Amino acid sequence: MGLSDTITVTISYTDSDLGLAVESSLRLYRLEGSSWVTQGITSTLSVAGNLLTAIIDRLGRFAALAETNRVIMPVAFKALAGGW
Repeated sequence: MGLSDTITVTISYTDSDLGLAVESSLRLYRLEGSSWVTQGITSTLSVAGNLLTAIIDRLGRFAALAETNRVIMPVAFKALAGGW
């Protein structure tokens, strides 16, 4: 259900809040069923000001989400002579 007008939401954050997140990919998402979507949301990011501003056209459950640079590498173990 949409709103009769839009709402502007501004979220401030620190660099340490980001953890492994890629700051330039930070956007506001809304939970729709079991999926996070950006439909009906216009996000603007100020990297210098550490501000995420979004205009939303409906109410719901929201989250600021971003991609990460996390890399998972496989680990191989070699059995030692005589066992572990």
